[in-house]
Amino acid sequence: MVEMAKHRLRQLGYRWLAFSENPLFLLFEKMYQYNPEHFPDVVPHPDERGFLLTNFICPEFACYRGREIVFFNARHVSVYWIPGAEHSAGGYVMPGNYSVTVGGYAIRRPVELLIVKDDENTIISSTKLQMQSGTSLEGGLISFGVIAKELHCLAQKWFSLLHGQTEMVHDTQQLRNVIKAAQTLSGYTDLRTQAVLLQRRLEARS
Repeated sequence: MVEMAKHRLRQLGYRWLAFSENPLFLLFEKMYQYNPEHFPDVVPHPDERGFLLTNFICPEFACYRGREIVFFNARHVSVYWIPGAEHSAGGYVMPGNYSVTVGGYAIRRPVELLIVKDDENTIISSTKLQMQSGTSLEGGLISFGVIAKELHCLAQKWFSLLHGQTEMVHDTQQLRNVIKAAQTLSGYTDLRTQAVLLQRRLEARS
């Protein structure tokens, strides 16, 4: 009884105490807009601002890969359990194709997803907006701090890819927006440093 009350209080806090847009999300959003091909496992919601992800790259979340689907936007994060999975990376999800619906919590418009899972990867292969509310996977809101770790790993990967392709990088306003967003981050010295290095390489080319 007490644990259930604590859970409900946490859910209310995650929903109503997110007063501002998370800077790390804003950085990731700009990175995705610049080149979505660098994030093959991240899928945008078809009708609202935010992204879906299940094939996590952060080593800390390896145990959740193929078990949970996460949706995140600028303020909120919700997690949904693929059939067979349980809380805290429990259960077992058989390899195969899954047609599931995620909705509620951070998602306003439910989405039907086709999930393709093998022994190594789990991919969201398609999304389809649901016109009528149906039965969604079990889920709940979680702290943004959790997905922030994954976004940090994705941002590190993005900078690593661009540093390896500097000569082919197009110096556009979109890219300048990414660099500016990274340089204004608080608490992510590595990303700020990578942004400065990228800016210097672009300036050296001109």
